[in-house]
Amino acid sequence: MRPHQLSTFLSHQTLFKDLSLAETQSVAARMEVLEFEDDDEIFAEGQPCDGWYVIVEGEVAIVKSGVGGLDHDLAQLESGEGFGEMGLIDDAPRLATATAVGETTLARLPLGAFRAMMKDEGSVAARIVLAMARVLVQRQRALTAILTDLVDDPETAAPGPREMMSLLLLR
Repeated sequence: MRPHQLSTFLSHQTLFKDLSLAETQSVAARMEVLEFEDDDEIFAEGQPCDGWYVIVEGEVAIVKSGVGGLDHDLAQLESGEGFGEMGLIDDAPRLATATAVGETTLARLPLGAFRAMMKDEGSVAARIVLAMARVLVQRQRALTAILTDLVDDPETAAPGPREMMSLLLLR
């Protein structure tokens, strides 16, 4: 994928809606395009953050290891969605494993490029962080609603584990 194609794709995504085309092109120039086959691991739970990802084509499964080695499917993300933002913000290790579902193309903003962008293009970086924060806030609102229902009436209000994860992690 050429840089022009990547910037055109990104400019049509919600995550980049607050950026001008020139600013989106600047971000795209800092990104790497990566290709994955079905079931390829993108990153593993516990690894240090290496960057933020945007799905250009394909899908990504986010899976968390549970107690006793049971894996929990947290999300199935599609084209245009971003993931891996938490590590950019808090420098903590990955909370889950990301795996390609089918042939998948990703654009990655490497951690070093993100930090350079914060220094060199603070306004652009701030608007990208704001887009990431919107996703995190949506997840937090969903979690708050679930926890409120659980506290109010734990027997009738509790969604099943898959429903809960879908509410928390998808969109």
